[in-house]
Amino acid sequence: MISDFHCKPSSNSNMTIESASVRVVDTIEKSDSDIWNYRGLELDNGMICVLISHPTIDKAAAGLNVEIGSYADPNEVPGVAHFLEHMLFMGSTKYPDENAYSKFIESNDIKPQDIEVFIRQMFAYFYVDSLMYGNLTENQSIEYMIMFQQKFHQNHLFQPIYPSMWFNHRQLMLPEGCNYAYTMLNDGHCTEAITIYLQCFQQTLENNALIDVFAQLISEPCFEQLRTKEQLGYIVSAKIFSAYGAQGLQITVQSTFGLDHVNRRIERFLDSIRDYIEQMSEEDFQKQREGQIMKNMEIPKRMTSQGNTFWFEISRHEFCFDRREI
Repeated sequence: MISDFHCKPSSNSNMTIESASVRVVDTIEKSDSDIWNYRGLELDNGMICVLISHPTIDKAAAGLNVEIGSYADPNEVPGVAHFLEHMLFMGSTKYPDENAYSKFIESNDIKPQDIEVFIRQMFAYFYVDSLMYGNLTENQSIEYMIMFQQKFHQNHLFQPIYPSMWFNHRQLMLPEGCNYAYTMLNDGHCTEAITIYLQCFQQTLENNALIDVFAQLISEPCFEQLRTKEQLGYIVSAKIFSAYGAQGLQITVQSTFGLDHVNRRIERFLDSIRDYIEQMSEEDFQKQREGQIMKNMEIPKRMTSQGNTFWFEISRHEFCFDRREI
């Protein structure tokens, strides 16, 4: 059962946030002179929380205690837990400077009112894509979705939004004949990798079938030529890359030979593809075509694989659930 629920906050509602818990403790013992308020929570996931508030303080702070440390260090890597602890404060991709995130929070003097405004903005175009898959009947799925909607609708906190307001991913269709290159250096690896993406066309049933067969035709020759014969690297692949309405062929090679050399070898292989296909016998072509059909018709061996296929269609709002059969 697949259903959608889209909502946004009402303009005249008061924001309240409730945390699902399995146990609440309001009887924490404290000193008679202690004016702080305490509440204990045991959440659904087993996490133990203590909420502490003061009647005159308007700032908030949070702390997390992870019950793991040096006692869990592998014998061959002593001190790794302490090392990781310090790495938390050394910066990240978004905040590259040391302690940058903490300084950002402190310098902006974020108040509870700022969080409330942010929550309203975050939910202004809030929607949910849902997938219910497995041991459920249609009526049960609808019942669960109604319960979910009612949770969001309580206190008139949200209201539906129009489909035109949904957030949809898009991909740029590249102009014909264009050529773009992006290079990223990584000093932590001694090998190099190159991915060549040849964007073909927008997705249609006919185009999907054509590129499926084409990828089937060249995947094995690509591996044999670049991996087995030329031994450019251990990882060599040729596959379809489809995203948000556009699709193309993607060839990836990880190698130690240098990107310029590998790029030339890939280009040479692509130049040879036309002759390879034109010289292919009708019998061999039909075998490849039938092989691709059998691959598309193969039943997933695990529920997660089938579920991922469904979710691929839902997350892109394409909803072509019989894409393989078509």
